[in-house]
Amino acid sequence: MRLISNDGISTDSFRGQTITMIEPTVLTRLSELACSEIAHFLRPGHLAQLATIVKDQQASDNDRYVAFDLLRNANIAAGGILPMCQDTGTAIVMGKKGQQVFSGAQDEAAISVGIAAAYANNNLRYSQMAPLSMFEEKNTGTNLPDLPAGARSITAKTMDVAGNMSPLSDATVVDVDQTAPVAGEG
Repeated sequence: MRLISNDGISTDSFRGQTITMIEPTVLTRLSELACSEIAHFLRPGHLAQLATIVKDQQASDNDRYVAFDLLRNANIAAGGILPMCQDTGTAIVMGKKGQQVFSGAQDEAAISVGIAAAYANNNLRYSQMAPLSMFEEKNTGTNLPDLPAGARSITAKTMDVAGNMSPLSDATVVDVDQTAPVAGEG
């Protein structure tokens, strides 16, 4: 476990109990980082298991080839540009919060903004093919969670092939409009 940041986290007292206060931006940053790291890094134990297969003289040539190829893909993905797997079209999130933790906001909205940012900034594919019938499919366009209406600030950074990271861009503000379009307009 590692400390990401203490920013946006504080404690307060309520009826003699210490309450942890978490700003919604913390949930946004955490969900963005989690989605990015899940897509780009394998657990050390998983990497060790793959390395064991590569070295195992009793493993088949095919087993060693697949394990070695997965290790090469993990190395590429760890660069942060391409994810380990291109099938990243669904994010399933489960969160638990204790009774002494207070965010004072809609946690789902803050987490959704972080997921959307991770997908937008990390070359993650946010669509997938949905079956229409036995022989037909349609691209879903996006599987990102609905963002709550309101202004959102989007920033970006890029990494070149040598691993040099650009500074964070200036923020671009976009307005999320949940109003359904009217047929024949626009």
